[in-house]
Amino acid sequence: MKAARRAGASFSGVHAIVYALFDADERLDRAAMRRQVQACLACGVHGMAAPGLATEVSKLSEAERRTVMDWIAEDTADHVPPGLTIFGSSARRAGCRCSTGAAAWS
Repeated sequence: MKAARRAGASFSGVHAIVYALFDADERLDRAAMRRQVQACLACGVHGMAAPGLATEVSKLSEAERRTVMDWIAEDTADHVPPGLTIFGSSARRAGCRCSTGAAAWS
C-alpha cells in the first residue's frame, strides 16, 4: 500500500475527478469506469474523487451513487486514496456506506 494510504498521511498532489460513465442503455458502464480509473493511475495521479459534487452527485440515484463509490474504492485500492462525495446534510443521513460495510466517515 502506498504511503498516502497510511493513517495520518496528508493528501497532496493531483486528485482526478472521476466521471460516472453510462452505456447506450443509460446504465452505469463498469468497463468504461474501470478504464477511466486505469487511465488516471497510468498518468500518475495521487488520488481520485467521485462522484462529482457540482455535476453528478445530486443527479444520480442513491443506488448509482453507491455503485460509483464502490467501484472507485475497489479500483483504487492499494494504489491511491479515494475521495467519495456524499449527498445529504450529513454522512449519517446520507446513509453513506460502501458495500464493504465500511462507513465513509470512519
